[in-house]
Amino acid sequence: MRRMGTVIQLQVQGERLKDHRPDSYDPRRITQVDALELTPDGAFGLWETGQRLQDVHHNHHPTSRSRGDNTLSICFTQQYERARERFGTPLPFGCMGENILIEGPAAFQPGLPAPALVFSTDGSADEAIVSLNRPAPPCRPFSAFASGASTPNELKLALQFFSDGGRGYYAQLKEPHSAMLHPGLAVYLLD
Repeated sequence: MRRMGTVIQLQVQGERLKDHRPDSYDPRRITQVDALELTPDGAFGLWETGQRLQDVHHNHHPTSRSRGDNTLSICFTQQYERARERFGTPLPFGCMGENILIEGPAAFQPGLPAPALVFSTDGSADEAIVSLNRPAPPCRPFSAFASGASTPNELKLALQFFSDGGRGYYAQLKEPHSAMLHPGLAVYLLD
């Protein structure tokens, strides 16, 4: 196993970030949480007060946005840094809509077999093993929001930039049947 970084932020979307208006993307609908309860069906955000919020990509959410391979999403701080450098926009951490933000370099390379990440306090597989399914494809509203694109050509370039993992990765809990994540957990690439 190779250490990839540390969990620095956890969040859920209680509702979709896009509405029916063209190019509408509202990251204010993303809610940062104290912990994330994972199951193979998706995530619940938890607060120290005991409140829970089901993520909209959970298979059993009343208006689920799940397509089977997107029950979780993961992003790395390196992906934010690349986007900030490319577009000069002050993208705040979490606005890409991921559930789990990891401080460190991206672990997934397009074309390779899907790796898995281990979330642990000590490098063992005691916490959780999460498979990275595929890069999260960018949508037009997010790409316009993140890049400040105002012309069709600028939007096309932004969509290309955020493809192949530029916006993060879809993932799913692999083992155990349920797990609890919290900020500060170490993240390892399972070879």
